[in-house]
Amino acid sequence: AHTFSLTGSGTINACTCLAGYAGSDGTECAPCAAGSYKTLTGDVACTPCAVDHYSDVPARTDTCGACPAFTFSLEGSNELTDCTCLAGYIGDDGTACTACEGGTYKINTGTGVCTECVASTYSTTVAAASAGKCLSCPAHTFSLTGSNEKTDCTCLAGYTGPDGAECAACVAGEYKNWTGTGVCTLCRVDTYSTDVAATSSGTCLGCPARTLASLGSDALTDCTCVAGYTGADGTECAACVAGRYKEEIGSEACDLCGVTTYSTALAAASAGTCVVCPDNANSSLGSDQLTDCVCVASWFGPLGGPCAFCEVGSWCAGGSSYTCPASSSSVAGSNELTDCTCNASSVGPNGGPCTSCTADDYCPGGTESFECATFSSSPSGSDA
Repeated sequence: AHTFSLTGSGTINACTCLAGYAGSDGTECAPCAAGSYKTLTGDVACTPCAVDHYSDVPARTDTCGACPAFTFSLEGSNELTDCTCLAGYIGDDGTACTACEGGTYKINTGTGVCTECVASTYSTTVAAASAGKCLSCPAHTFSLTGSNEKTDCTCLAGYTGPDGAECAACVAGEYKNWTGTGVCTLCRVDTYSTDVAATSSGTCLGCPARTLASLGSDALTDCTCVAGYTGADGTECAACVAGRYKEEIGSEACDLCGVTTYSTALAAASAGTCVVCPDNANSSLGSDQLTDCVCVASWFGPLGGPCAFCEVGSWCAGGSSYTCPASSSSVAGSNELTDCTCNASSVGPNGGPCTSCTADDYCPGGTESFECATFSSSPSGSDA
């Protein structure tokens, strides 16, 4: 089969393989596998598809198809999805890929997301394939992750100047407690500061520790606790403990971080310091460390995450993953032992134990086995 010979051929060895098929002269020829081709007739081997090409059909007689734009494939690729994105590009396997935007990069080939430049760096490069394209901001400036312009680098707290340029420190007696452009603020009346590049009005001395007073205050009790601290007016104040915060000034108690969040910060002055637990993890009210975040049912992972979706053949609860009993399996995301069902050729209750199918029966998997048809038999372990 799949051979031909010239008119008048006198021996079987004159029968040679067609294009797209390979084998010795005079024998039955086999089709070239997907991922290869053969344009010639005769006793010639199939040729693997070249790099950046693929073929998903057997017995191909012409060269392989080219991968989509900005993708590549290995030699001998046999599916369109073998064409994966180049470094610096993202997209699904088998489709044309899109360049990473400025402020991001991707160092690996294949599927995946572009990685943002870290804070205090920026990149104007499109399709960057290296973290080295993320350039450091000028001195005493800061930028958010994924910044794509030099002007995204703005002055740190305690420094002043235009965006994208080196910033100058606030002189003693001044402070600046935000990032970005803007002038330094003078310390209030009845306070002073010797600090250079001060980032808080707390450097302006006068009132007891961790308190502040409005302009013109005339009593010690006008000094009330700053955000993040609690205590009676006119006294030194105590920091909110981890897991709590206080956004107001005054003598009020610190608030608990909400469920599904945690905070390790002391003296937290904003609910924003209560960090959301990793995806698919929960925590109780007032949690004070990442390890208080426990993976939810159907997910597993260490305390504090990351949490992974429960794998095939396992069930997950309480943050832990448990392997299904022998000869059983489960779908991804299972959260109970009884989600483990017996494999084909075995039988038993959900959750196990599973035993091998007995002779003269067949077991398609699960809790039931079935007798063979009349006048038929099967060996033990049959699944159909």
